[in-house]
Amino acid sequence: MLCSRGTAVQRLRGLAGLFHSVRPLSSTGSAVQDEDVYILSFARTPIGSFGGKLAHLTAVELGVIAVNAALARAARLEPDLVTDCYLGQVLTAGCGQSPARQVALRANLPETVRCLTVNKVCASGMKAITLAYDAIRLGHAEIVVAGGMESMSNAPFYLMENEQLLSRRKYLIRGRLARELGNRVLYDGLLLDGLLDSYSRRGSLKGASTAVGAEEDNADAGYPMSYYADRLASNMGILREEQDNFAVHSYSRAAKATAQQLFAKEIVPVELPTEFATHSSPERFSDSSRTTSGGPDTETHGTIVSPEHLALLKSDEELERLEQIDRMPRLAPLFPGARPSGAKGGPEGPAGGTITAGNASKLSDGAAALVLASGRAVRRYNLLPLARMLSHGDAEQDPERFATTPALALPLALSRAGLKLSNLDYLEINEAFACVPIMVLRLLAATHAAEGAFLDPVRARAAAAVSASASSSAAAAAAAAAAAALPRSLGSAGTGTSAGGVSAPTGLSSSAALPDIISSEHVNAWGGAIALGHPLGCSGARIVVTLTNILRSRTARYGAATICNGGGGATALVLERVDMTSGG
Repeated sequence: MLCSRGTAVQRLRGLAGLFHSVRPLSSTGSAVQDEDVYILSFARTPIGSFGGKLAHLTAVELGVIAVNAALARAARLEPDLVTDCYLGQVLTAGCGQSPARQVALRANLPETVRCLTVNKVCASGMKAITLAYDAIRLGHAEIVVAGGMESMSNAPFYLMENEQLLSRRKYLIRGRLARELGNRVLYDGLLLDGLLDSYSRRGSLKGASTAVGAEEDNADAGYPMSYYADRLASNMGILREEQDNFAVHSYSRAAKATAQQLFAKEIVPVELPTEFATHSSPERFSDSSRTTSGGPDTETHGTIVSPEHLALLKSDEELERLEQIDRMPRLAPLFPGARPSGAKGGPEGPAGGTITAGNASKLSDGAAALVLASGRAVRRYNLLPLARMLSHGDAEQDPERFATTPALALPLALSRAGLKLSNLDYLEINEAFACVPIMVLRLLAATHAAEGAFLDPVRARAAAAVSASASSSAAAAAAAAAAAALPRSLGSAGTGTSAGGVSAPTGLSSSAALPDIISSEHVNAWGGAIALGHPLGCSGARIVVTLTNILRSRTARYGAATICNGGGGATALVLERVDMTSGG
């Protein structure tokens, strides 16, 4: 029967309401709603340094470890009940068909499980989680394993015939299409598919010719993502000192969280080759009295340890380099001149770069996974949820401005959850570079100055006053300059001890303390990718794992996470902690 236009509109609004309206739920034990989406468990591997202690494992093998642990930690859940498996991965070359499917089968999930490998660059792991949310809300799935994985150490090299073919997207792996004798050029798959901006191959993003091979200057492989982040930081007036101090605090907070065993509920220890048994302990910040399971209760933490292996990695490997943090102010910028060394053309960069190896995220290996379920499944199988996912949002803009896109995605996710920044207890912003969370928070402060309960109210009002007359990037730069001119409240990073009990570099001046707008212990409370590492396909899921852990550990209610990605995009989501003694 045909329905009236008004009835049709009402039905469409009702369908949209599945994603845009969220009813309040007590964080201390309200009844489960069938249509809601819940997190049942989470797990991640330690994050291994590039070419480090996890380099012997493929991305699929890392994914299997994380998925097995997440399944083991999901109280009362039978793995046979899982209907779908969505996993993010960026560097899939050489990994075989459908890495997510490989993980699902090797983790002994049912053969009927539907699988999807997601590539949204750095946001891949979080996007996999949001796709799981959508599938559950639509009734297309009931219990989903979602997360991400990456082994940047194992990214292959590609064999190209020549540089001109690269600009024409004719990728030659193993010389398959070579028709003549002669040398070939190797290209780093990690750079090409992970770290270089593919869109600069068009020439200028402001309208230059897009004809293939139109100009020799366009034959390069693209500019690094860090180059564009450096340009944005320069445009917004963000100083090198600010970024170095942010990096110091990231290391400090991560070290403190590790020392207090806060990551133990996330991390599943990974067995290492026996040669590591003779090395110094990888668990630099751990209490030696803890069991090899990474916690006092092996069953609770879902850890399986083979006794014949003598070495385990139980904490994030990058933190072993903490003693080198004093070198931070002395590190050379990646882009000291106008453009990257050897670049043939493209837009001008900052006169002096501010991003360094120290205040940028680290190349890494790792995997993270969560188990999500519908409220209907929670009730039917009497499962025990840890948190409820309220909403998510995605945004896109000019690829060169990718680092600021979380400032667009996060408000969208919050509005769909019916929340404001001031409602949040904790916020995770991925630390691709130190300037990313600094820029995002300054833009949020300028846009949401009235919500100063979460962001510093004085600096937020000042930034908003400057930016009220314009909405261009120039206004954003003016807002940042106004905010930077205000006094900073955090103690000196150049003297004494920074957050987490770790001495900050003595080379940093007392005036270069962390800006007030990001000084809150509620933003990246346990550090981030600068200190822990940034395995591309894993990171989006890793910060959701950590956010859930923080909400549980600190009995907080609302949390949000956001991450930018190459191409000008970003993804964000909002969580609410729930405490229930039963699924009903």
